[in-house]
Amino acid sequence: SRIRKLHQLYAMSFSYPSMLRLLPLLREVTPEFVDRNYLVTSGRRQAKHCLRTLEEHGLAKDVFVMNHYLRVLASAGGIDETLSFHATKFQEKGLQPNNFSDRAIIKMLVKNNRLSRALKFKHWVESPQDFVTQYDEDPNFSLKPRKLDVLSYASMIEHCAHKEELGSALLLLKECVNIHGYAPGENALRKIRSLCRKHNLDDEIQELEALVGKDPYEWIAEGETLYKREYSKKGNRNFREMRNIRTRI
Repeated sequence: SRIRKLHQLYAMSFSYPSMLRLLPLLREVTPEFVDRNYLVTSGRRQAKHCLRTLEEHGLAKDVFVMNHYLRVLASAGGIDETLSFHATKFQEKGLQPNNFSDRAIIKMLVKNNRLSRALKFKHWVESPQDFVTQYDEDPNFSLKPRKLDVLSYASMIEHCAHKEELGSALLLLKECVNIHGYAPGENALRKIRSLCRKHNLDDEIQELEALVGKDPYEWIAEGETLYKREYSKKGNRNFREMRNIRTRI
């Protein structure tokens, strides 16, 4: 391995080894064609090495470290491995997952079209006592019920809206407003408004406006119909005069 070759190189020299021999060993050799699988595998391997090093020095018992390793696993797309890490590793170290941990799982499941598993995970986060785990008998640790943050709700609402599941999207939106007191950003709500207008659902439009307010982009649609474009030479003469005023100075 590379570490063994470095040990041999330092053992052969009485002082510092030559840079001509040291650099080829320290330089990372990348393949000729780099694809996503190589980047994912390399990132997971480096993250696992960093976590193992922190555990050896007793520095891994930190939510910040665990969340970032969880984010690496979620980005790699290993659903079962990421869920297992979230369910066991935090509890092994006596740590409580926070909203960042839950959001990484929700976004991963939604990105991979696993909405049913995302809703099941949401139920587990809100009511951990309803699920049996290997740590339930530990008297020194118990998971505390949590609520998903607004960004997690936004991911699920936007996913349901793009799948044209209007009922599920509205239910999640109402639940988010009831829990947090306000709705997600307009990016998560724009598709819901579009679906309501597309199917002429006046009651749902009124209910949505009463819940989150009127559409802030409504003026664009109204302005586009009233906006008059003049492309003729006569219609553009004043504009061309103002544009060519620089040539008269």
